[in-house]
Amino acid sequence: MRFDRLLVENLNSKKRDDLSAAVYQGIINFTADRKSFDGQDLLAVINLMFDDAATTENRNKLLSFLLNSGRQIIVNQSSNENSQKLTADEVFSIYKNFALLLKPFLQHESDMAVNVPVLEYLLNDLSSLIPAEKLEDPLLNPDSIETQIEKAKKTVGSKERDIRFSKIASWLLSRKNRNETKSLRLAQDVANEMTDIEAKQNLSDFIKIVEIEKLIADKNLSDAERKSLQISSNSIKSWALMALGKLQEDFPQTSGELYDKSLTYLKKVSPSNYKTQLALILSSVYIKNDKAAALEVLAEAAKYSNQIKDDKKSASEPRTIFFSKIGDSDFSNSDLEINPEDIFAPQALGFLANSNWNESLTISQQIQPLHLRFKLQLQLANSVLQQESKTKIKAKTIGENQ
Repeated sequence: MRFDRLLVENLNSKKRDDLSAAVYQGIINFTADRKSFDGQDLLAVINLMFDDAATTENRNKLLSFLLNSGRQIIVNQSSNENSQKLTADEVFSIYKNFALLLKPFLQHESDMAVNVPVLEYLLNDLSSLIPAEKLEDPLLNPDSIETQIEKAKKTVGSKERDIRFSKIASWLLSRKNRNETKSLRLAQDVANEMTDIEAKQNLSDFIKIVEIEKLIADKNLSDAERKSLQISSNSIKSWALMALGKLQEDFPQTSGELYDKSLTYLKKVSPSNYKTQLALILSSVYIKNDKAAALEVLAEAAKYSNQIKDDKKSASEPRTIFFSKIGDSDFSNSDLEINPEDIFAPQALGFLANSNWNESLTISQQIQPLHLRFKLQLQLANSVLQQESKTKIKAKTIGENQ
């Protein structure tokens, strides 16, 4: 069965609002008592359910069509003689659309949420038709996260086992799940099971960052600082302390002390692109209250940039995907593997030229790689030009008023 997908596109684009009700009724009449084993047809029906023009009645009838089609696919795949069998990839594609598109939609819509257990039952049956390795992503796996952890423990091969643990940890520490009561406990259990030392350490540090986020939300900044000092990676610890300092920049003494601690731990980090990046950011945050310190840290950044031999990295495995935002300070697991061409000079560094042109220019000439040097020098020059322009305008205004 195929219906006119162009009609679906027109409906979703709102180009035919006047026909929406009639179109929906036509499609529902057409799909009534029918089933489809075509993944694109099923995806088109899912998209119809998302449309604002769909009423609850429309959505329930379309959902019934999807569930009936899914059940029939299971029957077909289990038969030795059925000519309508799908390939494993076709079944997996349908399964993904049901799990990643349809299920979250039903969970989000209060009037549709009652159907979630029915869909989960169908997904569980469909999953038996799919190779186990395709279901390692927790978003696709129908098992509870606790069951997935227990199964991951039985994976043969330490690297393969750690990769599965990393995928589970990424799910547990995602923005959607990290605030659930059990997530951090389970994530720590996963960390304890890992054998890759770096992956284990990073995951434990990411858990501490989530704990810091919660302490900040509770306005418990002193405990947030203490938790930051427990982070094992000096680079992640440096970032966390700097982020806490920026969060309290209205209190110069407190923020200055946090920046100083951040710098202390940054100096302990082995030469890397991320160390250079952190130094540039740290230099920029010092500017507001301590330009002399900002210059010193900029000089440190130049030194670090010349200590790197070959730090161009590809994403390593196992790795936990993680993101955090404290105030306006971002951190992600990919920052630890930043490549030279992705290092940036914060715009605020240009302000150093207004009071320390010679020193800042001299330091910039030592920065590597070249694109970063030129970018920084352009920021310094632009800042001076803007300052001179403001001075001329001010002088002209004073002259005209005299």
